[in-house]
Amino acid sequence: MKKMNVQIFRSGIFGVVIILALILQQGCTHPTAPQDGPGIEYAPGALVIKFSKEAVAQSTFQLRSVNETVVTGLREIDSLNVLYKAKSFKPYFFELYNPEEDKAQGRDRLYIFQFPWDTDIKTLADIYLQIPFVEEAYPNGVGTIFNITR
Repeated sequence: MKKMNVQIFRSGIFGVVIILALILQQGCTHPTAPQDGPGIEYAPGALVIKFSKEAVAQSTFQLRSVNETVVTGLREIDSLNVLYKAKSFKPYFFELYNPEEDKAQGRDRLYIFQFPWDTDIKTLADIYLQIPFVEEAYPNGVGTIFNITR
C-alpha cells in the first residue's frame, strides 16, 4: 500500500512539473497593449482607451451613452465617437482593488469602447492617439495563457 501511495505522489508531482514546463515554454500573453505578431488576435471592434489626467479633470468630462453613442463631454473625442460609431463602453477593470495605487497607475481611466465589428481597430487606435486627451489607445487583445497542440 505504501508503494502505491508513493508512486501516485511522484506521478502527481511529475504532472505538475510537466504542466509548468509547458506554460513556461509557450509563454504567457498579456491582454493589454498587444504586440503585433503571429497568433495575435483582437476582440472585433474593441478599443482600449486610457484618458489623460487632464481629460478627466475637465469640468465637461462625463462618460455616458446617449442615443447609442458614447459621449465624453470632450469635443474632439465625441466627434470621433460619432464618426466611427462608438456604441458602448465599459471600464477596463470591473473593480479596483487598491484604489490609491490603481488611481496612481491610471487604471481608473482605462475603458473599452465598442465599435462596429468590421472597424479597422488598429488604424482607429492611431487616430484616437492624435487627441491630447488620450494617453493610450490600442486594440483589445485576446490571448491564451498557453497553447498545447496535439
